[in-house]
Amino acid sequence: MYNRSYSGHQYIHDLLEGHPDRAADNLRMSAPTFLRLRDLLISRGVIENSHNITAAEQLAIFLRVITHSCSMRSITEFFQHSLETTSRYFNLILDGLFGLEREYLNLPNVEYTGESSSNVVTASNIFKDAIGAIDGTHIPAIIPSTMHERFINRKGSMSQNVMMAVGFDSMIHFVVAGWGGSAADSTVLRWALENTDFFVPNGNAYMEQDDERIQSGRLTSTVSNTTIGDSVRGEMIRGRLADILWQQWNRNNPEQRMK
Repeated sequence: MYNRSYSGHQYIHDLLEGHPDRAADNLRMSAPTFLRLRDLLISRGVIENSHNITAAEQLAIFLRVITHSCSMRSITEFFQHSLETTSRYFNLILDGLFGLEREYLNLPNVEYTGESSSNVVTASNIFKDAIGAIDGTHIPAIIPSTMHERFINRKGSMSQNVMMAVGFDSMIHFVVAGWGGSAADSTVLRWALENTDFFVPNGNAYMEQDDERIQSGRLTSTVSNTTIGDSVRGEMIRGRLADILWQQWNRNNPEQRMK
């Protein structure tokens, strides 16, 4: 069935030996980084070279799927392997990367008491004691037809509604993924407060998109809707939060600041 003369292995070899931009564009990482990740996964026993498919090709299959939103069937044609083979190695690498989570991801301390917005914004008490902001973002999803209804968002496309809590230290403090695009932001937030270890230090709060704050583990209204309930005021607040986070990032990353 798969009889193209140019195999997936030959493609990966050509990609890694070619211009550096090719690896970055197609694998979303440099060739040296790709090879280091491959060697790490081999050393941990996650993948290995086999008679039909190399470890580098296995990793490339995984990266093509997650970085280019490729379907498994398009991957089978691209790399000239069966659907069973590509699915098996995708899941092997996914499980292997989850196993490296604690070793390579430095998660923020739940007792975070970093700079609150009261030290940054003095013109208003809207951000008083806030240590960050929470919002949902929709990530495109490819899911089975039996689950379509749950993942159709208000724009009619398939997505996950991923909740993120971001601090004024420009770090992501918490992420909740897996909810379908039809779920409201408040639904995901309440679930996180009730079912995960998401934690807000006493005396602090996170600002949430709908003019609410999450304070000491509970969701409470910031001020009355008659004060900031209109959409113009809400957009101004969110814009100000974005400006603060951007300024903080620039201070922390002067060498990467846009000229």
